[in-house]
Amino acid sequence: MHRNKNRLHRFVKSLNPVDCVQTVLAHRRVVLAVIAALTFLLAAFIPRLAFKTSIHDLIIEDLPENVRYEAFKEVFGSEAIIRVVVECKDVFDPLNFQKIAGLEEAGKTIKGVQRVIGLA
Repeated sequence: MHRNKNRLHRFVKSLNPVDCVQTVLAHRRVVLAVIAALTFLLAAFIPRLAFKTSIHDLIIEDLPENVRYEAFKEVFGSEAIIRVVVECKDVFDPLNFQKIAGLEEAGKTIKGVQRVIGLA
């Protein structure tokens, strides 16, 4: 018991900040080599670093709704925004503008569409 108490006392005493700094300074090349090795080791994993910010990354995979969602992503490529681009010579021509307004109204009737932003 006395031996374990002596080890504990030496360990606690070694945690003294002044002693720690002196030890680091006495072995500064080894400390710098260890820090450099750890830095390079961790830097090697940076290309694999990924952030998943979609709420859908938190959902349960076995639900039938997720199968539909994954099929949707395969077709449209995005879960947040679907962009429809219309190209014409004069977008403000009354006939073209009416067609664009019709597309906007048709988009609003699609189930699941929350908001349509357009020219009209």
